[in-house]
Amino acid sequence: TYTQEVNTSTTELIYGYPEAFSIISYVGFSVDIIACIVVIITYSVFSELHTFFTYLLLNLTTVILLGDAVFLLGQIVLSFIFDDIFCQIFAILLHYLFLCRFIWMSVLIWNITIKMHQASKMIPHSTKAACPHLLYCMLIGWLLPAVIVGVAVTVNYSVPGSVAYGAGGSCWVTEVIALGVSFILPLALCLVFNIVLFTYSVAVIVKISRKGLGKSSDQ
Repeated sequence: TYTQEVNTSTTELIYGYPEAFSIISYVGFSVDIIACIVVIITYSVFSELHTFFTYLLLNLTTVILLGDAVFLLGQIVLSFIFDDIFCQIFAILLHYLFLCRFIWMSVLIWNITIKMHQASKMIPHSTKAACPHLLYCMLIGWLLPAVIVGVAVTVNYSVPGSVAYGAGGSCWVTEVIALGVSFILPLALCLVFNIVLFTYSVAVIVKISRKGLGKSSDQ
């Protein structure tokens, strides 16, 4: 049919090998979804695993699960019925969930770095979930991407073609400048942020290791 031809030609244009990409997508995302479900069930069932970092990890796992499920569902639905409205909806959802994924990674790494800093300075800390701090983390992880996507969606429908969700049969942000500002820039900032925190964490680990070696040699 015409819609299948459009979908196939679009996929060929973007990915090169539509059948191979579909198979890899279905298998890979299905395995990822199953793994996320196992993680969520495991941490939910065993109450002794409920710590502050467990809640952060569950949020990250949930957003990965939702992102994979929406991507996989979009592949299945649009392979049978290619509709512009559906395509735009999937594009907006994926935009939000993929941003959530990277921001939640940064939130988790940030909190791990804080705990490592506290450990290096011998500052007392608890592994239990602190409600106010957890609330702040959830606001950053879920609300910040919503603000970015909300602005992009508003601009998209206020100025047609400015963001171009789902334009040309591609269920994503297709306008280059909008893609750079609303996705690549936040992603780059998260990446730089994570690299800085990783470098600091490595420095803290090296410092603690040297202190441990120094005490051992003194004894």
